[in-house]
Amino acid sequence: MKKIVVVLSIVTLIAVIAVVALVFYTMGLRNQQPQNTTPTTDVQSNNQNQDEVSAELAAELAELQELLDSILADNHGQGDAEMITDREAMDIALQYIGHGSVNDVLLFSDEGVLTFEVDIRHEEVRYMVYINALSGSVISSDSFDEQQD
Repeated sequence: MKKIVVVLSIVTLIAVIAVVALVFYTMGLRNQQPQNTTPTTDVQSNNQNQDEVSAELAAELAELQELLDSILADNHGQGDAEMITDREAMDIALQYIGHGSVNDVLLFSDEGVLTFEVDIRHEEVRYMVYINALSGSVISSDSFDEQQD
């Protein structure tokens, strides 16, 4: 489901970039000062400008396609695995620590690996549990006494 949201976001971004480029292109054509040239030269100049804009758009679309392909790619060895939810990440972290209450859950990408950071507090100790968002496995954990801060 989240892959679909990411894909739709990227497709929307592509469409917005194309519309913005088209608007700037048409504004540029309207703002061109008349020149003392023959009509044939003006047509050739407009065609050249159009080709330049088309090439720029094609390059931007190619970059966005590469980004989309990388997102839809192998998921770092996880295949088509679905991402766990933040609720599942909280349950995994609580089970790993064994006690406490969840204070916060963050999702971030660490070198291309989607990772949940679950902040758990129990009495005066704070635990940070890092969980792979695709496999649900605990990557690492840290703990520290909050009284020392």
